[in-house]
Amino acid sequence: TIPNVEYPASTAPPGGRRPDIFLFVIDSLRRDYVSVFNPAATFTPNIERFAADGFAFRNAFTRHGGTELAMPSIWAGAAVVRRIAAPAFTRINAIEKLVHADGYRMAINEHTIADYLSAATPVTSIDPDVPNVDTDFCANLTGVEKYLDASASDARPVFGMFRPMNIHILNTMRGG
Repeated sequence: TIPNVEYPASTAPPGGRRPDIFLFVIDSLRRDYVSVFNPAATFTPNIERFAADGFAFRNAFTRHGGTELAMPSIWAGAAVVRRIAAPAFTRINAIEKLVHADGYRMAINEHTIADYLSAATPVTSIDPDVPNVDTDFCANLTGVEKYLDASASDARPVFGMFRPMNIHILNTMRGG
């Protein structure tokens, strides 16, 4: 059976604020092509500067080689063994439940998972009119900056999930 994952309300200290969280999943980007992980790769200095201001997972891996199972597994925090329809996915969607429990607002461009999120979850879509295959890392960052500027009066922390596709193998094969 599919477990029902639940979390208690936030345990943030009074007056304390949770950190903003931005998760960028870059399909098909080889680790040895990024200077954060390989000092000999000198052609990604902007990614290195970006990582220096955050946390780069050095031992991250996926249980799945394909997006259709890998992306839901990230949101579940566990292996998803088959494609899960929206009602069942809601039960195991750990990230969405944590976002709610800790009072985060959500901004995403993640087309793979957007249809599975609860209708009760307020989501700001960054670049909603851009087809998934055409999403771009730099455009995502610009969209996030605009969103943060426009919502600066909202004190809640932000959870952002982005999967830019401009460097995905599908796009490099089609000449994108």
